[in-house]
Amino acid sequence: MKRPSDEQMKDAREQAEQLRAGGQDVNSLGHAFLYLLHRCEYLEKVHEAAELYIRFGLAEGEHTRLVKALDQARVEEARERTDGEGDLGLG
Repeated sequence: MKRPSDEQMKDAREQAEQLRAGGQDVNSLGHAFLYLLHRCEYLEKVHEAAELYIRFGLAEGEHTRLVKALDQARVEEARERTDGEGDLGLG
């Protein structure tokens, strides 16, 4: 599947937010999109850190960056499990 353009993603996010704000997200499509978008944002940081770690010979600085990205992903995932309402209105 081809990656959507930045403009397409912006439009989709706005529509998802409008569905949520307007109480019209009956099938939770807006909720799911916003959740997955948020998840992709922090997992992309893990991916980037892992790429650097592997590319530069498993260097200590890149290892630290990878560990921090993984820790942040764990924090976000824990928050998603326990927090009823997030800053994206995903409750």
